[in-house]
Amino acid sequence: MADAMVVARMTQEKKESVARRLSDMGTNASSVINQLYDYIERTGRLPFEDGLQEENRDQRTLSARQWLAELDRLPEGNVFQSSSDDEIAAARLDARRAKWESAQ
Repeated sequence: MADAMVVARMTQEKKESVARRLSDMGTNASSVINQLYDYIERTGRLPFEDGLQEENRDQRTLSARQWLAELDRLPEGNVFQSSSDDEIAAARLDARRAKWESAQ
């Protein structure tokens, strides 16, 4: 099978720095890229995908916490004194949805 070339763009500084590190490890960029392709071909995923998912999950958690912190609090007093739990939950959800939609 004929060899194919893979081209990537990066800064010259990164290329040189990583080339030195790879050389210190006894390998080179071509070998590492081949190993990466072999891994993806064999598993169907990136070897560092879990870290990316964790980072994305952390960002989503932070966004959700920020969104919740910005919600208006329920009014003081007995506004819901005669309401059922379901009615209170629905009213709170409506208030949150309205605030979120107005921010969009």
